[in-house]
Amino acid sequence: MNHEVVLLDPFQRQAVEVEAKRLAAFRDWKLWCVNARSNHVHVVVSAQGASGAKIRDQIKANCTRVLRQKWSVFVDRPVWTVGGDWKCIQTEDELEQVVVYVREAQDRKERDG
Repeated sequence: MNHEVVLLDPFQRQAVEVEAKRLAAFRDWKLWCVNARSNHVHVVVSAQGASGAKIRDQIKANCTRVLRQKWSVFVDRPVWTVGGDWKCIQTEDELEQVVVYVREAQDRKERDG
């Protein structure tokens, strides 16, 4: 790594979540949930005709812009790792499980860990 790791504080996490919601509304995506953590972000969306990689990259780009506009620590350095995981959800049961995980399991991990 060429740069020191910067973890998102609660205000930065909130800014990321607000931007993900704004972008989803702008793109007419169905946003099921978003949960920004200190070192990663989970977003669950339904988007017709868009690939998971494209959606991921648009969310990352827009959230990067917001973070750089508000916090100088993010200027002139990468904010996220290259790429990132994404998965296609095929059934309503899978969607429900993913939404519960993103909304609840991440917070339980912090309490338990």
